[in-house]
Amino acid sequence: MTNETMTLADLRKKASLSQAQVAAKMFVSGAQVSRIEAMYPKVMFTTLRAYLDAIGVDIRFQHETGGDVLSGEVVADASRIYAAGRRKDPTRGGNRR
Repeated sequence: MTNETMTLADLRKKASLSQAQVAAKMFVSGAQVSRIEAMYPKVMFTTLRAYLDAIGVDIRFQHETGGDVLSGEVVADASRIYAAGRRKDPTRGGNRR
């Protein structure tokens, strides 16, 4: 394994996606995707998470014991985003009224 650093654009290209395709998945403009790639690592965690979701990268961190675990920050962020989505659309999820 090399110590070569992959950029967000490298990850996107590895997923065979264009900036326009990622933008469509994120519901943002292509220019916004370009800014995200250019500004990394100075992007908000929620923005980075949305970008990585759009290109199909699972956000997991390697635990010292060798197993993959979700970081507490990822879990908290995912819970917050899910709750916000439920407030906007109460038909999402399990308790439909």
